[in-house]
Amino acid sequence: MSARAYANHGRWIADCPRPHCGSAELLVPWQPLFHCSACHAEAPCEWPRDAADITTVLAARGNSRWMSWFPADHPLAVAAGCPHGQSVADLLAEDDEHAAELAEWASFGQIDTDTGMSGWAYQLGPVRKAVG
Repeated sequence: MSARAYANHGRWIADCPRPHCGSAELLVPWQPLFHCSACHAEAPCEWPRDAADITTVLAARGNSRWMSWFPADHPLAVAAGCPHGQSVADLLAEDDEHAAELAEWASFGQIDTDTGMSGWAYQLGPVRKAVG
């Protein structure tokens, strides 16, 4: 019995491996031992060998909704119809496929040099035109 680490909205977590528990815990990267705060089960954490590269690719996406990765055949991914078992190359191909959306998300929170305001580039554009 092991707890399989997966990335969920920009954080590494694992589900309790004890049948019928249903709890999940936040993990510290490369945490070796899982401890369930609900049922107190303990199990070794199973990390993908390329977790550092997966983390790097997901972190560059700029939006936690797009910062998820599941190991192959993970029950949550299978049930939700989400990709699972993706390699780093698969994640990078996914980034290429959604480059426009990722670029838009990356602009959020950055300071617009014309107005000094932070926010979405497309939100700031019409305001400038209406005011200026």
